[in-house]
Amino acid sequence: MRIVLLAIFILVVPHVVRAQLDFRSGTFQLKSSPETQRTGLLRLGSNLVVKQMQNGPAVKYPLEEVLTYHLGLRHYVRASSFLMRSPSGWTHEIANNTFVELLDTGSVSLMRYEYVGQTSDKPIYLLQRVGEARATAIPYNAFDGAGQAFYDALAPYVAARPDLLAVMQNKKVTIYSLHTFIHALNRKVPFLDYSMQGSSPSSK
Repeated sequence: MRIVLLAIFILVVPHVVRAQLDFRSGTFQLKSSPETQRTGLLRLGSNLVVKQMQNGPAVKYPLEEVLTYHLGLRHYVRASSFLMRSPSGWTHEIANNTFVELLDTGSVSLMRYEYVGQTSDKPIYLLQRVGEARATAIPYNAFDGAGQAFYDALAPYVAARPDLLAVMQNKKVTIYSLHTFIHALNRKVPFLDYSMQGSSPSSK
């Protein structure tokens, strides 16, 4: 009997611990009360699950009720109108109010959508001007994180910045330094060629 109980303990406890560790400190806002910032321990799945204490009761909020949320230093907002792989993995669909990570904001918002689980799909980087309803995906190749389509898509956003256009023409910006590039645009400062923390596709 003791052996059976020990075996159950060994099998069950790691799963319980792992489930507890899935919760991370964060904040969130609901569509019904966007002026109220709520805090707690958060876990995102098919719902946003919130606890006030690690061993406390959990409250589930359907994702369609959640406006935005923070997990640690990461900020997640909604974006629409970009092409993404469907959950089935066999087709693609147009994103509609999908949660993406907000990397930089100002006159232009830079966002990133990452697929969940084991997948070879590249992260999708998005740009959206203030006042626009649609987010535009920035294409890039896996070889060097750039390519002509990358530069063509980026050019309209920096048309009023000759210094940043020169950076592009000299091919000094890639997807790995896009965060720094857009940060320079939004803050009206020169571009420095380095990757900002959390901006690399493999940073998670």
